[in-house]
Amino acid sequence: AIEDIMIDARNGVIIICPYLKISCRIKRLLSSASDRGIKFLVIYGKDREMREDTRSFLESLDPMMILFLKDLHAKLYMNER
Repeated sequence: AIEDIMIDARNGVIIICPYLKISCRIKRLLSSASDRGIKFLVIYGKDREMREDTRSFLESLDPMMILFLKDLHAKLYMNER
């Protein structure tokens, strides 16, 4: 599950998802991974306008790269392992 991917990450996490909705639990796991120096790449699609609270949270994680892909239909959650 996505939780295990973030917990087991040593270098980076990639999240690709057309609709980005982040639960409180996932936010805690992302924050914990960020505190460990994990790099993030988030690619989302469908709706260019991400919720402001979601965008603010993601941008607070360092390092974080957020990209938009209009015709995205796939989901992928992975780390380097």
